[in-house]
Amino acid sequence: MKEQFRHIGRETHRILGSDIVTGKAMYVADNKVPGMKYGKILRSPYPFARIVSVDKSEALAMDGVACVVTWQDIAGEGISVNNGFTPPRHPNILDEYVRYVGDAVALVVADTEDLAMEAMDKIKVEYEQLEPVYTIDEAMKPGAPQLYKEFPGNIAPYKQNLHFEAGDSGKGFEEADVIVEMDSELTSGQNPLPLEPPTTIAWWDKDVVTFIASAAAPAYCHQNVASSLNLPYENVRLIVGAVGGSFGSKLYSGNVHCLVFTALMARFANCPVLYAYSKEEHFTAHQTRMVTKGHVKFGMKKDGLATAVEMTQIADAGATASTQEFMLAVGTNSLPILCKTNNKKFDAKVVVTNHVPSGSFRGYGYLESSNLLTAAIFEACRRVDVDPMVYLEKNALALGEEFHNACSPMHPWQHNNSSDWQNLVRETAKACHWSERWKGWGVPTWESEDGTCTLALSDSTIIESGEAGVQVMYYEVISEEPDDFGISAQISFTRSAGEAASQTLLSISDTGGREIISCDAFALSKSYLIAEGSEAGLELSAHSPELNELLDAEDSEIASAIAQKASAASPTATLATWDGEVYIDCNGDVLTTSFHLNDAASTIVQLSLDRGS
Repeated sequence: MKEQFRHIGRETHRILGSDIVTGKAMYVADNKVPGMKYGKILRSPYPFARIVSVDKSEALAMDGVACVVTWQDIAGEGISVNNGFTPPRHPNILDEYVRYVGDAVALVVADTEDLAMEAMDKIKVEYEQLEPVYTIDEAMKPGAPQLYKEFPGNIAPYKQNLHFEAGDSGKGFEEADVIVEMDSELTSGQNPLPLEPPTTIAWWDKDVVTFIASAAAPAYCHQNVASSLNLPYENVRLIVGAVGGSFGSKLYSGNVHCLVFTALMARFANCPVLYAYSKEEHFTAHQTRMVTKGHVKFGMKKDGLATAVEMTQIADAGATASTQEFMLAVGTNSLPILCKTNNKKFDAKVVVTNHVPSGSFRGYGYLESSNLLTAAIFEACRRVDVDPMVYLEKNALALGEEFHNACSPMHPWQHNNSSDWQNLVRETAKACHWSERWKGWGVPTWESEDGTCTLALSDSTIIESGEAGVQVMYYEVISEEPDDFGISAQISFTRSAGEAASQTLLSISDTGGREIISCDAFALSKSYLIAEGSEAGLELSAHSPELNELLDAEDSEIASAIAQKASAASPTATLATWDGEVYIDCNGDVLTTSFHLNDAASTIVQLSLDRGS
């Protein structure tokens, strides 16, 4: 391969790699422009309110304060975050109304950052609080508070192809052996939070504005800032050096607030201005992942071939409708990627709420849509016992196959000329040892050597079977990061579907031929009172027979062992409390658990028991 290609199969050095690791790379904040001052933003403490009045006289009277800019200073200019592709302009940059906690109220420029912060404290603002809407459902209720008069019903008009039909979905469902119809949602609107917060320097030369900005996609940013500021494209100059991480949050395909703010600061201060988000602003006022929900109807043959899919999807834009509809449009490509059927129907909306504006975060639209769709796909696979990898291979596009591309409404029927995706699925399955790991829906994930104990993960439950009977625990996966040896997942556990969840950890791994299970025993609690000598009394804070079963030991044995360990580790301790975790080496049958002592240092003692000896 190295002989055939210049780059494939060869190590490629990052262009700025050596400069970054040696500290030579220039980030935005490393630049100093002659005459530069510093900007800060006074932000709203309320999710939805009207600004009744702003008194900035005390701030402007301070030596070294160049300007204080409010919505009244730019009223009528039509400045708003807009990328030229998405909804009509709406006043989302500085306005009489604030629409999320952290929305801008006043822009301050001063000789130093500390002076700008001090000036912010001098600004007096009177608010009229309004009723906010926090969720998609709240925003779409009849009679709900309206965020913008431009968006009746809190629904942003769209230009992209968010409503289409292809083929005959009714016929496709008739041909299906299994039909799944379900609601699904992605509720975790995480903040990408790269190490470097959004940072910008801006200055004006007549009607041309120049930026030095931490922007991950300069071409998008250039276009969107020009549109937002109502400037011709050629009147915006953008210089980008090293970027300290983005993960989509500095793509600026819609959320260009920080650049527009800096441009306004520089214009009113009549000098270059550096504005950098504080980490608090980065957490509370910068874009998050797009929350979305929808309804999916999915049909499939018993062999795993999709026959039809219908999907409605609603995106939460937060307080600024900009790039979300384009993300939804890109996400429609999840349909041909995951379902090899031409019988499709799709409908989507963008809704505004009183949250931080949402935007791109890793996978630009694909993850949000795929998350909703795969829930229905895998439920169908479970019902007819189809291996998920078999489904993915059967529905992957082969080289040359036709598919419907909704992102190209003028020429939607296209052919896959990129690669054989079926082979990609096969090679991926082989690389991650799927055939060895996948045991089937509801089949035990792990079984002890003698077959007396099994552990199965199925349909949001963990079923533990052993000599003591069958125990069912309900769970929700919070995060999952596969490693080289197996599965490591953070899971929320409950005893029953109606109980409140408690966080725990389940890990199943196979290293060096030795299978290891680690399981936090979810809120099990047991305290032992340490007595003098080898005889130990005990005090139970909650009876936990599971601990006795796991250690195969009576309370008196455990207490005695703790007393011996504790007396050596901490003579002052009088109580030992089990931390609820047991680590099991299934091959050697060694069990290890820990206890916290009630001394000043919270000393930890460990007990290990080899049940095979």
